[in-house]
Amino acid sequence: MSVYWAVDSVTAQNVANAFKSEYGINLSFDRIPDSGTLRTRYFAEAAAGAPGADLVITTDTPTLDAAVQKGYMLPVSQWDVPDISQVPSAFVAPNFVTAGLFTLNNVFINTTNVKPSEYPTTWQDLTKPMWAGQLISDDPRQVDTTMSIFAELDKLYGDSYIKALGAQKLTYVQSLVSGAQSVAAGEKLGAFGIGQIHINPLLQSAPNAPVKLIKLSGPVFGAEWDLGLSAKAKDPAAARLFISWLFSPAGQQAFNKIIGPSVLPNVTIPGFPPLGDDYARLQPVSAAGQTKLLGMLGLNS
Repeated sequence: MSVYWAVDSVTAQNVANAFKSEYGINLSFDRIPDSGTLRTRYFAEAAAGAPGADLVITTDTPTLDAAVQKGYMLPVSQWDVPDISQVPSAFVAPNFVTAGLFTLNNVFINTTNVKPSEYPTTWQDLTKPMWAGQLISDDPRQVDTTMSIFAELDKLYGDSYIKALGAQKLTYVQSLVSGAQSVAAGEKLGAFGIGQIHINPLLQSAPNAPVKLIKLSGPVFGAEWDLGLSAKAKDPAAARLFISWLFSPAGQQAFNKIIGPSVLPNVTIPGFPPLGDDYARLQPVSAAGQTKLLGMLGLNS
């Protein structure tokens, strides 16, 4: 059975090993983190009648929706996997189910250069003078999730807050994995809109780095890993068995071990607080909304 997968390779191996140990079935994971590459490849294969993956796990939900509309994937109502019923409705959509997520309402700081008394605890703290020219963010012009974070912050705290963030002369990067490394090296004081998944590569190579991930007050939000099922899966029985297992306690433990909390309310992942009612799913931003946000951040010139 094969999966197109945007999650990190360590998690892929954890999942493959656990599933094979349980059922003796080999999983082939092809990591495709770029949503444009995923869509182009999967759609071309599916249009030819031979999708290269039985399942797709991605944060790119528009691709999953489009795949169902084209008949390349099945809507959830046709999956015939009873275990899906235990997933909270917030994580079940007509065309996909959320397998896991990583929270992004955090700031990552260098503890050598930031004193404990200076640790930010609110989003408003990031507009203090000490953070001017010292903050890293993913680039909202290139990362849809980051654009959605700015839209959520605008909804929560208003236009004046987004303008204040923009005035901090943020450093925009293409990946917060490299951004985390810059913070650890002391090149910047902190990075925001960042999750555990971004800092794992750093901590694996430098577990004693002088850094700290701090949850900021307010609603919890993040990016979801959503699962889609191919209509012409090569091994549909194995694919459905995998979905059933993935939404069991064992499957959730394997998938979320180094990522974040489980979507199932009865499963706790060590090191991650369970999700509460304050979790807010980030929403896509319209073209007009993007233009407005980029203008307030000083990025539309």
